[in-house]
Amino acid sequence: MFSVHSGICGLFPAGGPIDGRNGQFSPISIMKFHYFALLSAVLLTMTNCSDQDKADEAAASPYEQASAAESRGEGANALTLYKQAAEQGDARAMLKLGEFALKGAQGVEKNPAAAVEWYTKASRAGSPRALHLLGLCADTGTGMKKDPEKALDFWRRAAKEGESPSMVMLGLACARGYASQARDDEAAARYYRQAAERGSADGCFNLAACHDTGRGVPKDQKEAVRWARQAAEQGHPMANDFMGKAYTLGYGGCERSEQAALPFYRKAAGAGVPDSLCALGKMALAGRVMKADPPLAFRCLSDAAKRGHAEALCLLGMCYDTGTGTQKNAAKAVEAWKQAADRKNARAACYLGRCVARGHAVKKDEALATKLFALAASLGDAEGCLEYGLRLLRGTGCEADSEKGREFVARACRANLPQAWLELGRCHMDGIGMAKDAEKARTCWEHAAKAGNEEAARLLAGEKAPQEAGTASGGGKESAAGTDETPDSAGKRSPRRGSSRK
Repeated sequence: MFSVHSGICGLFPAGGPIDGRNGQFSPISIMKFHYFALLSAVLLTMTNCSDQDKADEAAASPYEQASAAESRGEGANALTLYKQAAEQGDARAMLKLGEFALKGAQGVEKNPAAAVEWYTKASRAGSPRALHLLGLCADTGTGMKKDPEKALDFWRRAAKEGESPSMVMLGLACARGYASQARDDEAAARYYRQAAERGSADGCFNLAACHDTGRGVPKDQKEAVRWARQAAEQGHPMANDFMGKAYTLGYGGCERSEQAALPFYRKAAGAGVPDSLCALGKMALAGRVMKADPPLAFRCLSDAAKRGHAEALCLLGMCYDTGTGTQKNAAKAVEAWKQAADRKNARAACYLGRCVARGHAVKKDEALATKLFALAASLGDAEGCLEYGLRLLRGTGCEADSEKGREFVARACRANLPQAWLELGRCHMDGIGMAKDAEKARTCWEHAAKAGNEEAARLLAGEKAPQEAGTASGGGKESAAGTDETPDSAGKRSPRRGSSRK
């Protein structure tokens, strides 16, 4: 009878790998012989393994058979086997059936109430995971009446059985104050630590956040980094974002290194974390630790902007304004800056104010421009202080207020903004909001020239007469924002966000 083994061996004469021409062993024949012998062994192993797999599956529990059927895409068969396992009291199968009912998967009609029934059965069968899921259902009102007290009870019972996700939920309840649970930062940290010590990524990250802020535990940067790193190693998106910031800032014993921060930002950005998307976008613009890639930067900033990230919206506006990574589009730049300004981004408010003052891609409105510059100034933006101060001195879009105007221009000067010294000199020279004083004007221009302002240097040399400008940035810039900044240079000046969880 033919077999796989006999079929392969039959390829050679009975004598084995001998050259038929001279009766000697041939190296090539020997190679062929070993090759086919090896192939025979592999095929025999595969045949035996296949038979063994079938035997193992036949001997497996209904739950294990169901899991195998599900992995093969045999939905109907898997469902039947899970039901058999559940009837035999297997809590794991009950959880699966609850999952199917909750999601409407594997041919099961979506029915949250039925999911709760399965979770209840699983909890009675001794499943801490079922108690945790019942807590989530009670918390959100899924499949049952919303009941925060009941949610707490389920989580407490699950936590006693070692269910780390329930420990995290109890920690959050203590941190925020939930139902009858009063706010208790120390208790929250204890729950997070219990979960972290059981390997929970959420527990590790939340404990890191506690050490970062000093809530419930002593403030300790190194401990924050230690726990955040453990969470990041498990792929926790916010922990990867945290570690990226830690290396960017040189926080908690991390060496300050954008190169070391980059892989963390990549992982967090891949999970859609807005801060990391923005950070990766800025790195792609700058080309310092990675090859400059404007299209990648534009995509990252766009993704972060869609999630409402204010700094990303501001930088996205600059991409549209300058044609970086995309086509120039002044209207889209203005819209991005408007959204960023609504989220209290100082730079965006300043850029939008310049567009409104000039009527660039938006209706000209001096009063609105002044309000936008006032917003930027209130948020500490030096150029916003300058623009707002000059408008107060000149009474542009507002009632003139010399004293207040000088105060805001002085703030910009204290921030070492060369343009501020230039404009303050012009005000002294022309008597705008103050008495004319050529000597003070010259002193201001010397400050500006020393800081590298070429126009101030020309004024000192007498090459150009001082002229009043519509805005501090001037009106002749090609950029809609009235600035020579690039998206990257603007990003460098933007403040870093905090590293605690939002």
